[in-house]
Amino acid sequence: MNTLDLHELRAKVQQEVEKRQTFARRVFFGGSVGFFAVFGVLGWGLVLNALNQMNMPESVSSGIIGGMVMLTAGWGISVMYQGISLYMESKAGERTIRDQVAAQVIAREQLSGLLDVPESAEKPKRDEAYELTDDGEIQPADDYLSEAKRRSGKL
Repeated sequence: MNTLDLHELRAKVQQEVEKRQTFARRVFFGGSVGFFAVFGVLGWGLVLNALNQMNMPESVSSGIIGGMVMLTAGWGISVMYQGISLYMESKAGERTIRDQVAAQVIAREQLSGLLDVPESAEKPKRDEAYELTDDGEIQPADDYLSEAKRRSGKL
């Protein structure tokens, strides 16, 4: 029979939660930096292109607006990723991850316990009974066993 050690289970869950949080922080930070760089380059490219074509007022204004929209979108996505990262570090985010990891660890432990059981394992008997002796020791209750066998017709 496979029993789960709660302290070991908590330690495994905590270790996995910290790994996932660290990974999420790095991914979201990298995403924020990447989006800032991409949209920054695109935005400044549009603004510089519009400034080079100053003789056309409509293209200048639309280029500047386009550049500013790109910068705003990039920063907005960056802020969104940082918000997700902050949520992942919050109690609610940690609770969600902890629940998922605990379920996975328990399922793994139960599955490995099922696979480790020898095929010749004997099923526990239901007609076993114990009694407390006068000196405080536990021993099989012979009277109960013989009475149960007599009732079931096995004696």
